[in-house]
This record gives sequence, structure tokens and C-alpha cells, in this order.
Amino acid sequence: MFLKVQLPWNVIIPAENLDAKGLMLQRSIVVCLLDDFAKKRATKDLGYYLAVSTLESIGEGKVRQQTGDVLFPVVFSGITFKIFRGEILEGVVHKVLKHGVLLKCGPIENIYLSSLKMPGYRYVPGENPVFLNDKTSKIGKDVAVRFIVLGTKWLEAEREFQALVSLEGDYLGPLVDCFCSIVYPCATLLLFVTVVLEFLQLQRLLDYMISNLMFPSHVHIQDATVLPQSSHVTVRRRISDMTHECGITPQLIALLL
Repeated sequence: MFLKVQLPWNVIIPAENLDAKGLMLQRSIVVCLLDDFAKKRATKDLGYYLAVSTLESIGEGKVRQQTGDVLFPVVFSGITFKIFRGEILEGVVHKVLKHGVLLKCGPIENIYLSSLKMPGYRYVPGENPVFLNDKTSKIGKDVAVRFIVLGTKWLEAEREFQALVSLEGDYLGPLVDCFCSIVYPCATLLLFVTVVLEFLQLQRLLDYMISNLMFPSHVHIQDATVLPQSSHVTVRRRISDMTHECGITPQLIALLL
């Protein structure tokens, strides 16, 4: 996750960069701070250094006797990136191995997803090897994957993190499949609601036909007789017109019946 941190830092300004104008001095301090910040790369406690957001304060400079350079203590706010155990993240596969894949997530490039942590997937060798499951879901190079972090390791010599991740959990795996697993149930629910509303509309239509077509208000049910053939034709025509206006198709009526 992204962290907002406030850090103290020592910035050394070479003597030749010193200027009587305050703005030039401040600019030199900021440039040196950004350069040092980029070289630092990462720390075990704070993760990867990404950006300096605000320069909070600049302390009083101290001249170094041997070189004549001036050291300025500064405090600044910055953004870092560090992953934690149990966190759900997304990464992109950049290498496929026989026993798993390597992913990149932000500045972290050594994220290992073992084949043992891909339930239902099997390795398929070839020019472009991939991992497939029975649902034809694919994990291969350049595929985006959502995963859960099992653990991390800090490498002091390389100043970088390694991570072990898994797909064991809900809505984890290739992002296309995760998207479909959420969208399909919603689409099914929407279709069901639509059918119910159409059915209710059909019910209102039938009630209207019974009350206004078959048995007009001046005719009692017990007095009703069989309608002449011409009346049946008129009723059928009116029913057809009304179903068309209500948006009720023959396929929908067949489905409901």
C-alpha cells in the first residue's frame, strides 16, 4: 500500500552551488534532496521511496571544515510503497516458470506465485507457456492477476523486497475472470428483476383485458355469453396492440408460461 511519511534528511550543498540569493539556495537544496531520495531506493521499514511531496522545513546550515560544503538538516513529506502480509493487490506476469510465475506490482518485480498456490491450474508448456484451468482461464505473460500476499522478505544487499503470493481466496486470479465473476451474477439478477417486472406488467394487462374487454362494465359476469366471431377478432387485435405497447414479446410470454 501507499504510505505518507515525514522524514528528516541531511542535504549537503557543494560550496560552488552556494549563492547569496535565497531562492537559488533553496533550489539547490531541493535538487540535491530529490537526487539523494532517488538513490536511496527503499528501506526495510518504509518500503520503496516514490516521491517527495512537500518540503516542510530547512534548518540552519553547518559548514564542513574539510570541504567547505554546507550541510542543511531538512524535514519533508513523501510517498512510499510497501506491501504487507494479507494485503490483496494486483500485478502483471512478466515471467512464466514451470513451477510458478513472477509478477510485477509497482516498483516490486520479484513477486512469486507458486503453482501450488494456483488451485485448479496446470502448466502448459510451449513457445508461450501458460497456466490453464478447466474453465479455460489463463495465466501467462502480460496477464494482470489479483492475489493475496502470504509473506515478504527484505534483501539488504539489493535494497529490494521479495514476496510470496497466492490465489487461494474469493475473487482472486486473472482480472478478466474476477470481473466476470462479479458482473455475471449482477447481470443474472438484473435479468430476473426485468422478467418479474414484465410479468407484473403482463398481469396488469390481463386484469385490464378481463375488466374492460371481455366483460364491459355494463355486463355482469353471470350474464356474459359467448362473443361473436367478429368480437373475438376485435379482442385479439386489441390484445396484440396492447402487448406491443407494453413491450411484451411472444418469447417473453412463452418464457413466463
